[in-house]
Amino acid sequence: MHFNQRMVTKEGGTEENQLDLNLLHKYTIEKINYIKSKPILKDVEVYHLIWDFFKEFLSTDNQFTHEELIEAISQTFIEKELYEQLVTLIRKIGKIEYTGVSFSREDLLRMLDDFQGIIKVLLYEFSLNQEAKKSKSFSIKSFFTRKANKNVAEVKFLKLRFELLNEVNEIKSLIFRHQKNEAVEKYLNLRERYSNLVSLDLKKEIYSHLVQIYNLLNQN
Repeated sequence: MHFNQRMVTKEGGTEENQLDLNLLHKYTIEKINYIKSKPILKDVEVYHLIWDFFKEFLSTDNQFTHEELIEAISQTFIEKELYEQLVTLIRKIGKIEYTGVSFSREDLLRMLDDFQGIIKVLLYEFSLNQEAKKSKSFSIKSFFTRKANKNVAEVKFLKLRFELLNEVNEIKSLIFRHQKNEAVEKYLNLRERYSNLVSLDLKKEIYSHLVQIYNLLNQN
């Protein structure tokens, strides 16, 4: 399945347009949920899921190593925290191909949770730039080479959102590892940060996670 659209130019021809971000995101989340629901979770399924996403995102059918992927990402203008999260995940999943390391089901589920959080921020940030660049010259390549300044408010919002989602994943991991005291402490800190949020959309998103965490804590 490919997620690039084509559009009609003013001259009447067609050209490759932007990625259909919503479709790519929806399709990837469906694959994540399907894999997570399986009673037996295989390393190779997680590996191909992540690699297939980046092949679609980069609009390429070429095979690439995890180091080549990291090099491509290093040329982007994504925030440092997101970049570091991506590098950590890519190097971890790359071990499946190059070292034969076998991950537990819990490790693989954690990878999928991390990946899900990462692509939400990545695709959202990319969508902002697609909206800002409606000309026919805008493409994936321009996203990976563009040096223009980004809106400061948007950067701050993305950074805060990523930090909060990362905290959510950390708390869930602590609960899963039965480290309830640490999970409760982080949960209370997250709840305090939630109370100070200004964005209603972000408050709604984080609130749903807080409810889920609260229920998980009361189940253990």
